[in-house]
Amino acid sequence: MKAFELMLAVAKPSHPRYGEGSVISLPNGDLFIAYSEFYTKEQGDMGAAHVLACRSSDRGRTWTKPFELVPNTAITTFSVSLLRMPSGRILLAYCRKEVVKDGVKCQGVDSTNCRPWFQYSDDDGKTWSEPWVTSALSENECWTFNNDRLVQHSSGRLLYPGARMHPKGDHDPYHSTTFCTYSDDEGRTWKKSSLELKLDAMDGLQEPGVVEQLDGSLLMFMRTSLGHQYQSISHDRGETWSSPEPVSELISPVSPVSVKRIPSTGDLLAIFNKTYDPIGKPGPCWMGFRSPLTATISRDDGRTWKILRNIENDPTRGFDYVSIAFIEGDEVLLTYHTTEFFNGLHDWRRNLKLKILPVHWFYEEALNVA
Repeated sequence: MKAFELMLAVAKPSHPRYGEGSVISLPNGDLFIAYSEFYTKEQGDMGAAHVLACRSSDRGRTWTKPFELVPNTAITTFSVSLLRMPSGRILLAYCRKEVVKDGVKCQGVDSTNCRPWFQYSDDDGKTWSEPWVTSALSENECWTFNNDRLVQHSSGRLLYPGARMHPKGDHDPYHSTTFCTYSDDEGRTWKKSSLELKLDAMDGLQEPGVVEQLDGSLLMFMRTSLGHQYQSISHDRGETWSSPEPVSELISPVSPVSVKRIPSTGDLLAIFNKTYDPIGKPGPCWMGFRSPLTATISRDDGRTWKILRNIENDPTRGFDYVSIAFIEGDEVLLTYHTTEFFNGLHDWRRNLKLKILPVHWFYEEALNVA
């Protein structure tokens, strides 16, 4: 098996951003992808976006023409997660920002919110239910959830980690605390973990993801401005969490990590930006440039991360918001932003790239990764 890559969606001035995707396999072997398309000149998180989808019948090498999966009837609709459950039902989650009475101020817009919405399909994505929003999260808050973050625990419980934004004035407008929502009825109703994790640092704790450990506990990873990913552990399926601690080997800028377990080996695969610049840079990549894009393997259930290889290493571009899917034939399918910069770092466009690598590629002799 050879590596394969494809630029799935190319940004342009009228559509400056594609990405935040998620991929699942269907029973007939097809692949289904959902992702965001920003369709005005505003490429930031308050820009108008909707959710597109397409299918592949040849293991991700070619894709159908994209179609609109979730229209945007709010400020924006983006950051997609897909999960196929043992029942066969597909659960779709996405973030939706609206103007609401007594909301928070978000990126210069007064009285907004951000909450996760859900839909399901019982026919492999051909038709979808009416959307619903969880009542576990207040309408007037800004709750953020990354793409490709829905997880099902071995007990059947669904887990969807997120963060709540607590702006601390202009000096720290994105300060967040993290938590986990969980559902025991395939996503119809959700509960929120009893405590929110905090960190005394710029931005706090953001963009969490969870993975189940071999003993059934949960490991949560969170991005920070302190030069490392942080982690927390839950021994009660997401209801309570330990105090956050730095992961020394996951050196990172203010950028998320994606972690999943490789089915064929049982090891954990993490993909992140192994770099840190404490001085920071202006624009969307402050506190460290999001390049290279690095893969690392843990053979001891997340205690250490020893095997590293760079997936992308172009110092002029940024790479982030990864989705990870394992497809038949022992291959790993990744999607992620590739960000191009113009006029220094002040103008940028995000393309959506797809890369397929054989599992053994991640275990081959590691490249020189500083």
